[in-house]
This record gives sequence, structure tokens and C-alpha cells, in this order.
Amino acid sequence: MEITATFIDWKIEDVFGMFRIVGRIAGEDAKGRFESGDVIYTSALKSIDFENGVAVTRNSVYKLVM
Repeated sequence: MEITATFIDWKIEDVFGMFRIVGRIAGEDAKGRFESGDVIYTSALKSIDFENGVAVTRNSVYKLVM
């Protein structure tokens, strides 16, 4: 899995049973969608690995900086 972006200052939100992440992007977004410092909301989380700090959505893989 290739990391597409890194989150800092993030949290998980529950929106009617759908979990997503909201946070600030740190550095470059591999897909060129976001600038460093942009606050974004992901689509629904497919999985999250707290031990390795990785969250997966349908189209992206995010590194979660604790």
C-alpha cells in the first residue's frame, strides 16, 4: 500500500455510523489534490491500523501522525 497523504492534528468522526477522519494534511499529497496544511474530511474508512498509524479509505491510504 502506497501512502497517498499524511495527517496531523486528526480525529475520527462518527457520522451516522460511518467513520471518517478529519485533519490537516502534512506535506505533499501524492495525488496532487491537497496542499500542506489543508483541512480535509476523508470518505468512509475501510480500515484503520492504530499500531502502524495507517487509515484506508476506498481510494486512499493515509499515514496518521500521532
